[in-house]
Amino acid sequence: MRGLVLAASAALATSAAVPGCLAADEIRIDIDIGEIAFTIDATSYGIDEAKARAVLDLDCTGAPAVCDTAARDACTKGCSGACVAQRCELRVDIALYRLVDLRAAVPELANTSVAIDAEIDALTYKVTANTLDVATEPLAVSIATLALSDVRPLGEIEALPAMGTRSSRPLDLTADGAARLEAAIESYRTPFNLVLASRLAIRRGQPLPTGRLETVLRLKAHARR
Repeated sequence: MRGLVLAASAALATSAAVPGCLAADEIRIDIDIGEIAFTIDATSYGIDEAKARAVLDLDCTGAPAVCDTAARDACTKGCSGACVAQRCELRVDIALYRLVDLRAAVPELANTSVAIDAEIDALTYKVTANTLDVATEPLAVSIATLALSDVRPLGEIEALPAMGTRSSRPLDLTADGAARLEAAIESYRTPFNLVLASRLAIRRGQPLPTGRLETVLRLKAHARR
């Protein structure tokens, strides 16, 4: 894992303690973690063309497990198989993660243990480049613990057609998505991960995946202490 270069600024608020304003002794910390880039690179899965084509030609009638066994042998990582309409489907399972360490990024949080109250301003995404020649399934965005032992959903990017891109737009958060992000920021002494997961599903007669897809997340929030 590698840390992200994050940007943050803090401003001392001196307004009176009235509804919607900070108390005179409160500090607002504006947090912008910058662009968090995820790259789906088809070549990184080491797909063996001959073995992959053999998987797609398999008739799995009455023996669906044969698809997964053969598919795992067709790639160096991340492949699985399923029996769909009596034929094997090759699946490239994608799981990418990026570390967020707020104490390393935000000077106001680096050498303190003070409690803060966080609020999410926006979580946006964009697909900046896409040369993948196959469609993706929806891209799930999640938050995970440092050890990736607990992964919780935040939202989902819609499925993308081959070579499809998207301009910057808000991610539709799950009912608990904002609260999960806020809790992670309030526990700033512990780094966390943002995770992007999806799947490329290939059936007989379709091309094997080539190319790359570049997706960027950006989280903006503020906290009070």
